Amino acid sequence: MATDLLPPAPAATAVAAPAGAAVPVFLDLNQRRVLLVGGGPEALAQLTTVLTEHPTACVTVVAPRLLPELAALTQRHPQVQVLRRTFEPTDLAGHDLV
Repeated sequence: MATDLLPPAPAATAVAAPAGAAVPVFLDLNQRRVLLVGGGPEALAQLTTVLTEHPTACVTVVAPRLLPELAALTQRHPQVQVLRRTFEPTDLAGHDLV
């Protein structure tokens, strides 16, 4: 069947992303150093994802307080270091992803 007889496909309509929408980025974090700032629910979700998807990532968590679930998760993974204090700009040094 000749395809030159078919009508052109309709143009895709551009849809604007809402302000603050996340952009999915796919990185291999195995053997990388990750800095996670915060000790709340979002930090728990992020650390869970990193450890599930990239089990050899080395993670530093900086927060004065941690959710009990987050503290328990960090204790089960020796590659996770916890600094119980507020973030300092010098914490950025040596990390591949923040």
